[in-house]
Amino acid sequence: MTTDDGHVLVVDEQTEDAFTAPGSEMERLFYGCSVTICLPDGRSREQSVGTGTMMRADTPRKYALDAGFGDAEVLPIEHPQFRVYRLKPKRPPERATEQERQR
Repeated sequence: MTTDDGHVLVVDEQTEDAFTAPGSEMERLFYGCSVTICLPDGRSREQSVGTGTMMRADTPRKYALDAGFGDAEVLPIEHPQFRVYRLKPKRPPERATEQERQR
């Protein structure tokens, strides 16, 4: 999907960092979409992890690492509805930074 130095950008809903009640208007909209559209659709596929709309920022990072990427970072792009992630490729051991080697 990428070269050794390539990156992948992912745009996803900007949920709160943690669950709180009552949620913001946007959080309530995301929950409504999640339980009526995204989660049922995600669970209808074989080998799906069944993720709905309500992914906290650490979930896409875990998915990226599980998929073989070296890291995922949230980019400092301000938007009221979306969060942008940069998925970094896993480098060959001889090109990895010390931090990457420790993972």
